[in-house]
Amino acid sequence: MGTQKLKLVRAKKDDNCYVNSEGNKKADITILNIELRVKHIYPNDSVKLKLFEAISKDKPIFIGFRKWEIHELPALRQARKDVWTVKAASERARYVVVFFQEDRKDNYKADGTYFDNLKITDVKLYLNSEAYPYESLDLNFKTRQFTKAYSMYTDFQKSYLGKINSEPLLDFTAFASRALFVIDCSKQNEALKSNVIDVKLEFESSENFPENTRAFCIIIYDRVMEYLPLSGHVRTLI
Repeated sequence: MGTQKLKLVRAKKDDNCYVNSEGNKKADITILNIELRVKHIYPNDSVKLKLFEAISKDKPIFIGFRKWEIHELPALRQARKDVWTVKAASERARYVVVFFQEDRKDNYKADGTYFDNLKITDVKLYLNSEAYPYESLDLNFKTRQFTKAYSMYTDFQKSYLGKINSEPLLDFTAFASRALFVIDCSKQNEALKSNVIDVKLEFESSENFPENTRAFCIIIYDRVMEYLPLSGHVRTLI
């Protein structure tokens, strides 16, 4: 039997874990117990025999999944437009999720589960010279004209999970206070088959970005691993 290890890294402060909007007294959070539950699959006898046969021949087992990678920009320039060079990657991004928080980190008076829309008018992703989306979003959160951004958010579930209908957690009204700008870049042209892909984000607002504003992005990649059961060898294919 193999072993699995789960590594948890705790922050130095607990200020991001609670909200105290009225008082100045800070709280300490003590963790007494953590329980991890993993679903187990028990195959029937016919499937089990096929598995044993494949394992005895050391046939490779291919494991496909999606890798999530988060990046943070500690501060935005106090201007109406900013450009963030996120990274140079050898992998091709499939989805990028962008969100912002104004003075919420290590601030126990602010709710860290909210994402500020910052009166954003446009968000654009560049993979080398290719822009996603190609056209400007022309958003206006003041007048509730953010249908394009909300549609991109709801369409993500259908594209990512292959569903016909979307069941978003946020409705149109709630989206304004938890704005997630989801960019689908899964359909890419042949020009992006270079060894290195520069990932860059460009965002624009109707007003200057406030102080103590952070930008975050989650990059989602396709990943395929090959596992040889007898030797225990694991190899990354994609």
